[in-house]
Amino acid sequence: MIRKRSSILGLLFLIVVGLAVAGLFVAQQRYIRYHLPLIQAQLTNAEAKGGEMLERIGVPAGSTVISPVDRSIYSSGSTRRGMWSNTPCAVKWTSTWDVIGTEDETLDWYRQRLLGDGWEIYDQRIPGKLQTLYWKDKWLLTIGHNVSFPMDHPPHARFELLLIWDYWHQLEQTSQDNVEKASK
Repeated sequence: MIRKRSSILGLLFLIVVGLAVAGLFVAQQRYIRYHLPLIQAQLTNAEAKGGEMLERIGVPAGSTVISPVDRSIYSSGSTRRGMWSNTPCAVKWTSTWDVIGTEDETLDWYRQRLLGDGWEIYDQRIPGKLQTLYWKDKWLLTIGHNVSFPMDHPPHARFELLLIWDYWHQLEQTSQDNVEKASK
């Protein structure tokens, strides 16, 4: 009698676990069906706005293009595993410029321009000397300091601009968290 009861309990346990797994799968599929159109709509909107944002950000006068703007769409598969790993959810634009003036002058030009346009400095946990980051909503702008020629006449520097929009960005929260951790 005890064997029969334990086998029945074991069978009931397996049925409950099977139903729970099936329920999780169904819930995941519903979640994806709900969010996928939102991701696609916001990604399409970001693609349309990216070029305008780069124009508004601009480059200092007298700058020359080293590599023209390159746009690419990608998924967060390399950093985000699971149900969204193959879903395109981010777009980035990159370009490299040779800018007349010193590195400090150029970074100051960008700082004034971006802060005046509502961008905020993105505080990194480990600040770097090779890049400066600004954020606005789900947009992240990285200004990479490639190389500087301060002794040339006129002095000039090379910068890489990397503008990223990512559906999963929560930049305000992470920037504030980094400031709080740095102040402790």
